[in-house]
Amino acid sequence: MKWRLIWPGKCRQPQLASLIHDYHQRITKMVPCELVESGEAKGVPEKEKQKVLKIEADNLAKNIRSGYIICLSDQGEEMTTKGFKDFLEKLMLSSVKTVNFIVGGFLGLDDSILAKADKIISLSPMTFSHETIRLMLIEQLYRVITMTRGLKYAK
Repeated sequence: MKWRLIWPGKCRQPQLASLIHDYHQRITKMVPCELVESGEAKGVPEKEKQKVLKIEADNLAKNIRSGYIICLSDQGEEMTTKGFKDFLEKLMLSSVKTVNFIVGGFLGLDDSILAKADKIISLSPMTFSHETIRLMLIEQLYRVITMTRGLKYAK
């Protein structure tokens, strides 16, 4: 199975970008994992929320590959780490070849992207920046793969 993490734009916070890169390198030693930075809505003011969401949705949609689609949204299902691990293990044992994990930009995800999702999950009921959520997702994926393979990982 291949994991694809798709989000608009590059991470602008160097410390977070470094951690994301580190976890990505660790994961790719065990599971094929691709980071995809799609186009963002540059130059569009935040007050034009629907326009921003539409531009980012169009760019995200171009990068989604056939397979299972998981969107991250504050409206999604909350899971424990073990629940997330169990869920992903079932996918790994199924015929799914690719899992697309989609994280929105600073305004979230457009309804057109959420409608494509096979599953919508929330990493927390609290609000975090979209760049922090990227780090939280990739850390949880690393934690899941180490648990699945019986490797030690700090608790």
